[in-house]
Amino acid sequence: MEHNNQKAPLFCRWLKHVSEGIWKALITGLAILLSAVCLSHAVTHRNSSYNTVSVTGSGGRILRADKSKWCGTVSIATPTRQECYNRLEQSKEKVCNFLTQHGFTTDEFKFQAIEVNEQNENIYSTDGKVTGSKRVGYLMTQDVVVESSKIDSVITVSRDITQLIRDGVEISSGDPSFYLTDLGNLKLTLIDEATANAKVRAEKLIHGFSRIKGIDNIDVGVFQITDPYGEDDYYYGGTNNTTSEYKSVSVTVHAKYIIK
Repeated sequence: MEHNNQKAPLFCRWLKHVSEGIWKALITGLAILLSAVCLSHAVTHRNSSYNTVSVTGSGGRILRADKSKWCGTVSIATPTRQECYNRLEQSKEKVCNFLTQHGFTTDEFKFQAIEVNEQNENIYSTDGKVTGSKRVGYLMTQDVVVESSKIDSVITVSRDITQLIRDGVEISSGDPSFYLTDLGNLKLTLIDEATANAKVRAEKLIHGFSRIKGIDNIDVGVFQITDPYGEDDYYYGGTNNTTSEYKSVSVTVHAKYIIK
């Protein structure tokens, strides 16, 4: 009995020693696992942030418009419809002569449909109340539209419209509009220019410690067509200025390069 009593403490001590070893092994394994997770996160973070460089490149041109548009409205008011139409035809002939004298062919201008409106006035009773209306005449209007690549001639016509007014033509007009017709090819050229500019900027940023390996992502921004000498705002969806004879056309490219 005494011999068995001596073995019991020895077994307990052995069991305690084994338990401590298991706990130490578990703690050590957990520490290694956590370290591996942290290291993996660090490597991933490094690959996503420190192995790439993001830049914005730009391309642009200042160009003169190669097409312009000008609109005028001829108006005639007379007591009768026939007289109104006859006078409108006379005014139309004067406008045609005016435009051909400024170098435009009949293919470069056209007259829109005639709009006819009756002119009425109220009829009043002796006590000042409106009792009805009566027709007193007609108003006819007709738009003329000039579209041409002769930019200087269009500008001159818009400024010399007073000649027609002095000749008895009742005409009103606004300023001409100006456009670029070959925007498709121009956009491709500017995208190439902006992309090359982005790469140059990236190379300057990493010069001396890394080099470009490839492109991770590239995104083309919207085109902005503005007055180069004005104060046009840039909009998220793009700006298209049609009032300026000269255009500043620009685009940006957002590029992310893989570096090593």
